[in-house]
Amino acid sequence: MQLTPIESALPADDEDFGPLLKRFVAESLPSLVKNISGYYAQKNWAALKAEVHRLKGVGGGYGYPMLTDVCKRIEAEIKSENVAALAQMVSELNEYHQRIQMSNFAKQ
Repeated sequence: MQLTPIESALPADDEDFGPLLKRFVAESLPSLVKNISGYYAQKNWAALKAEVHRLKGVGGGYGYPMLTDVCKRIEAEIKSENVAALAQMVSELNEYHQRIQMSNFAKQ
């Protein structure tokens, strides 16, 4: 399947917001996604829940509502202890991360 880039819904060229968005895409998002994947692999549910909650809070704020949505669903599955569904959702989160990294803004 061909992945398509995901661009932020917010103005990346804004002189005040642009640098914050760039730092989020280049530094914060990769770190959060790496931690989430690692905590899932380690079955460290408390740490996974905390990191997912962080990303849920900032994802939409940076113009990526799909990150907030998938994080809400991950939180629900952690609560219900549905490990099989968690695997699919962590994979979905990783795909969103890849697609965001493909964006024009991330390549700047």
